Amino acid sequence: LESPNPSNSHQQPEVKPPPSYQIPAAAELDVKFAALKLRASRLYNSTSTVCADNTITNPNHDQVLFCIAMVVQAKIFDDSTSDSLIDIPTFEFHPLHLPAESGGPIDPEMLSPSLVEAETLDDPELKEKILDGSVPTVDTIFRFLNLLFVRAQFSAECNVVAWIYMNRLSQRNKITLTSRNWRGLWVGAVCVAQKMWDDNALPTSSFITILPPVSKKQL
Repeated sequence: LESPNPSNSHQQPEVKPPPSYQIPAAAELDVKFAALKLRASRLYNSTSTVCADNTITNPNHDQVLFCIAMVVQAKIFDDSTSDSLIDIPTFEFHPLHLPAESGGPIDPEMLSPSLVEAETLDDPELKEKILDGSVPTVDTIFRFLNLLFVRAQFSAECNVVAWIYMNRLSQRNKITLTSRNWRGLWVGAVCVAQKMWDDNALPTSSFITILPPVSKKQL
């Protein structure tokens, strides 16, 4: 800012931009304002310094399913070492039509060594149970959970509710969660969870088309 002319105290000071400053064109300003509006529409909190991409209103579905898959594996591992639980064969569910890429059964000998090492780390007991087929990998569980979630199109919260139902069923009825029955228990838990949580729940018969050739009697 230049100082006002002393001879005329009422004269407005003349404002000159710094030499290095260039006034942007109107089109450039429009682009910048559009980018700011787009960024503001993606903010899910009230602060101006923190941008949370994953919130309750906008969860990361892959992270939710991955965390549930880890908990399911831990439950199967714990139950495999317990003698106080019972194994009910009627809950067995073998979707042999599903490829391994979709969470179907996989021969432990076909597992990638790098995948096994990444999941077991320094836990030799878990590694042994994965290699003998008594405990599925987190990757297998995640793929099956994601298959149902993508095909059935229920809300992400149903996955959390389904885990609560399945865990409660296992604990209250002393049912062992195994590599043979976890898929069947999960499908049943999801059927109940989405009926409770979602406004437009899928009928049970719809899961027959999602998981062919599973019969209605099995569901």
